[in-house]
Amino acid sequence: MGQTPRPRKSQSEEDKMSDSSYEFGKVLERLDGLEQQNRRLKRGGMIAAICVGMPILLALGVPRGRSVEAERFVVRDSRGKQRAVLGLETDGTVGLWLQNKDEQMRVALDLFPEGSSDLGLHDKEGNVRAWLKVLQDGSAQLSMNQGNGKPRFLITTGADGDSHLTIYNADMSKALWSAP
Repeated sequence: MGQTPRPRKSQSEEDKMSDSSYEFGKVLERLDGLEQQNRRLKRGGMIAAICVGMPILLALGVPRGRSVEAERFVVRDSRGKQRAVLGLETDGTVGLWLQNKDEQMRVALDLFPEGSSDLGLHDKEGNVRAWLKVLQDGSAQLSMNQGNGKPRFLITTGADGDSHLTIYNADMSKALWSAP
């Protein structure tokens, strides 16, 4: 015996089914849009909470009217290597010293007890290659040095305002050119 044939749906029933599946698709699209919007709002809220909360937490962590004091601050990289030092030497010199990844001095900024200061730029071997100095009397010097630290190019300005430019030979025994 055979199966009994299903009654055929009328055209209006099929239209209703396609309308309801169309509406269901629209509902799913709207639901996806709302979920995306909700994720964006959560992210935005998290960022806003961090932006507002961090300064508050930082302000609560530092006592007001107090300072951090030390004779030396050392900055180390993730491997524990010393990369920067801000400190006070035993002779009273205050300095900021920056070192490369192998802990070799590359930049030195010093203020000496008598009032003079200098900025030295070092090569990878630690030799001062460029040096800017301001002496206690107000005179200044800028030198470009060879590997042994001896100047090859020197500009000086005296406290009285007189300036000089000198270019030296390799062992600094003779001025090759000078003005004035």
